[in-house]
Amino acid sequence: MNVLLTILLMAIIGALIGGVTNFLAIKMLFRPYNPIYIWGKRVPFTPGLIPKRRSELANQMGKTVVEHLLTAESIQQKIMTPQFRNEIIVWTKQQLQQLKQSNVTVEQFLENIGVTNSKQRIERKVEQLVQEKVTDWIQSHKEDQLKDLFPVQLNELVEEKFPVVADVILQKGNDFLSSSEGKMRLEKLVEEFFKDKGMVWNMLQMFMKNERLADIIQPKIQQFLASDGAKDLLVELFRKEWHTLKEHQVEYVYEQWGAKRIVVPVQSGLVNMLQLEKYYQLPIAELVTQNEAVIVDQVLPKIVGTIFDRIFIRVESIMEKLNIQDLVREQVDTFSLERIEEMVIGISKREFGMITYLGAVLGGLIGVVQGIIALLM
Repeated sequence: MNVLLTILLMAIIGALIGGVTNFLAIKMLFRPYNPIYIWGKRVPFTPGLIPKRRSELANQMGKTVVEHLLTAESIQQKIMTPQFRNEIIVWTKQQLQQLKQSNVTVEQFLENIGVTNSKQRIERKVEQLVQEKVTDWIQSHKEDQLKDLFPVQLNELVEEKFPVVADVILQKGNDFLSSSEGKMRLEKLVEEFFKDKGMVWNMLQMFMKNERLADIIQPKIQQFLASDGAKDLLVELFRKEWHTLKEHQVEYVYEQWGAKRIVVPVQSGLVNMLQLEKYYQLPIAELVTQNEAVIVDQVLPKIVGTIFDRIFIRVESIMEKLNIQDLVREQVDTFSLERIEEMVIGISKREFGMITYLGAVLGGLIGVVQGIIALLM
């Protein structure tokens, strides 16, 4: 009976020693957080292992994440999986459904997602593009004559329009002379004409008056404007100027007219054709509803594919710029020791418990063996 009690007592003592030793060893991984000093001497094993090796731990965790967990290859493999792309497309479709219930305009929607002054930037981009294209075209054709650049159809069309333009100009002139404003202008011209012509002309003006002279001149001018001769004269004038213009080189026309007279009208025309103001004031819900089929079936897959393909190519450079290793290290360094302890124990609580129990079991077995050996001796 005494033999069994001795062995049992040795087993209990061994188990307590083993369990407590392992429990303290686990605690000493984290505790104490700071070094302890007695009489100016640092107590051994203070601070705990992890607080003492915190910087090394942070560096090692950053290195492990970059080399084994969050690698460029793993991200590329994830991006290339059809399942992941489909998930992104499904998520985007859900966002579109939410936009169909929104009351904000396109401009407000862009501002909400951080895209500001987009209308002005698009207009400036169009203007810049026109400027670059026109400048490049002029540089490459500066020695060419305009007649060699104009299509035959354009030349024929312009020639055909000369009589039409002449009719419009003559009719406008006739209408102006028939108006009260036109008659007033004519009387003023007559008055200014006689002002510096001497006494004879002044006497003639005195007898006939400006109104009567204007009444005499006005029908004559209108008669001339309505005549075939005036039309032929104007058409011939247009034709001569047109043929003279066609003989000039591109560089000469550009220098004579200047960039503003050539480029600015094209810029303004393209900007007006875009009708950005109209689309920017359109409710985003209406825009999405009107183009939902095109967006879902064509635009979304193409955009997602393009974005993922570009990310796939640039994953390594993106990760280098993000410097994930330093990011992880900095984050770990900012963690409080309490949080690190809580995180590690939360993950490995069961394993730490098993280590404590294993220490107790091994200590108990060692106690039994020691008790047996002691009795035998």
